[in-house]
Amino acid sequence: MSGGAFAFWAVVVVGLSARLPGATDCSGSAEGRVTRLWCEGSSVDPVAVVVGIVLALTLAVGSSLIIAAATKPVLAWLAGTSWPLNGRLAGLTARRLRHHQRVYAAAVGRLASAAGHRARDSEAADDVLTLARDARALARRMRYPSPGGPSPHGNRRVAPTRLGNSFAAMTERVETRHGLQLDVCWPLLEISLCQPHLAGLKRESEVVASRVQNLLWAVCTGVVALAFAAGSLFAGDGTVLAVCMLIAAVAAGATALLHRGLGDAVDDYCDSIEAVLVASRTALYETAGWPQPTDITAERATGRLLTAYLSRRAEQATALTFTPQTYPVDIGQIALDAGQAPASTSAGPTT
Repeated sequence: MSGGAFAFWAVVVVGLSARLPGATDCSGSAEGRVTRLWCEGSSVDPVAVVVGIVLALTLAVGSSLIIAAATKPVLAWLAGTSWPLNGRLAGLTARRLRHHQRVYAAAVGRLASAAGHRARDSEAADDVLTLARDARALARRMRYPSPGGPSPHGNRRVAPTRLGNSFAAMTERVETRHGLQLDVCWPLLEISLCQPHLAGLKRESEVVASRVQNLLWAVCTGVVALAFAAGSLFAGDGTVLAVCMLIAAVAAGATALLHRGLGDAVDDYCDSIEAVLVASRTALYETAGWPQPTDITAERATGRLLTAYLSRRAEQATALTFTPQTYPVDIGQIALDAGQAPASTSAGPTT
C-alpha cells in the first residue's frame, strides 16, 4: 500500500471514531463524543477483534486494487483522450483547447520576440531574467505539438490538457524523426528492446502510475473529509468540523502538487521513449525482418511503410525483401550445455 492509501484510511478511521456514540472512560464517567475503547480492552471479544482486523485488511487491499485498476482510465482522462466532443460537456473541452492554444501562442510569441530583441540588442538580451524567461518559453513550447500548417483557429493539434500535449508532442517528434506511429509499433518495439532499455521504460512507467494512484488517493481523502465535515456541520460539532476542513484543505493542496509532479513524470517518460527509439530503432527493423534504412530520409519512408504494414492499412511492399536474422551458433557450446561431449570434427576412423 502507498502512503496515499494509509492517509486515506487514517482519515476514515478518525472520522468514524469521531462519529461513534460517546463511550465511558476508565473511571466510569462519560466523555461525550470521544471514544475510549482502549480502556475497555478486557471486555472486547477476541473473535470480534480478529474479524475486525480481517475486514480492515480486506478493505485496504480491495481499495488498493480498485485504485490500481482505475489508473489507466484516469490517466487517459487526464491526458484528454476521453474528453467529450459532443453534447453539453463538449463546451468544456473547447474551452480547454482554446486555453492551451493561447499558451502555445504565447510561448511561440515570446521566443519570436526574444530572437528579434537579441538581434537588435545583444547586450540587453543577455540579462539573467530575460534568459530565464526565454528558457521557460522554450521548455513550454517543446511540450506542445507543432500546428501542422497555418490555421485561423490556432494550433489544431493541441490537446485539452497539459499531459495530453506532452504525449502529443512526443508522438509527433517520433513520427517526424523516424516515420513511426507509436500506437501501432509499440508492441513490436517492446519485444525488440534490450533488457536495460526495457527496464528503464518500465521504471518510468511505474513512476507515472504511482503518481496517478497517489493523486486518486488525495482526491478520495478530500472527498471523505468534506463528507465528515458536512456531517459535523449538521451535528453542530465545531471541533470535528474544523479538523475535517483542515484535512480537506491539505488534501486539495496535495492534489495540486501531485498533479504538477505527474506532469513532470510524464515529461520524463516521454523523453525516455524518444531516447530509447534513437538507440534501438535498428533492433525494431531487425525484429520485423525488414532491411535497415541507410539515411534519415530513407528511415522516415521505411518507418511509414512499417507502420502501415503493422496497422494492416497497406499490403507488403512488392520491392521489399525480408532480411532473415542470423545467430552465431557454437555447436560445441550447445553440446556442453546439454551435458554431452562435443562431437569430433576430424575425419579420422572411429572405434
